[in-house]
Amino acid sequence: MKIEELEAKNLNDPRRPALKKMVEEKGMLWAVAAMVEGSIGYHSPKSAEIRIRQLMEDRLVQGCERSHAVFAGDSIEEIEHDFKVFQAIEEQDPERAKRIMQIVEKVAKWKHESQVGFGLLYPTFNI
Repeated sequence: MKIEELEAKNLNDPRRPALKKMVEEKGMLWAVAAMVEGSIGYHSPKSAEIRIRQLMEDRLVQGCERSHAVFAGDSIEEIEHDFKVFQAIEEQDPERAKRIMQIVEKVAKWKHESQVGFGLLYPTFNI
């Protein structure tokens, strides 16, 4: 698929309204925590927030290595996946979801380099 086609698909994706509604209902922190957890720390709180803001502002949601390697360049599918994973965690273990959000909220205040380090260690935290 050409870049232009991928961008048009992203901007006109019919999944966008449902994802935006979820962010509006659950909040930015929830969405950022969902992307951090769903990506096993690949996304830092800052990089997740950038993508969620792009979604909410009806802009092109930029791809990354993860979206290209795992989701064939479909960054909307990446967000949808992460939201579904976090919803399942919330249903199965609400306290774990709460802990993840608390940690992500704290880490979001760190400098970029520290957030990247956090992401590298995230899979080992067993939150």
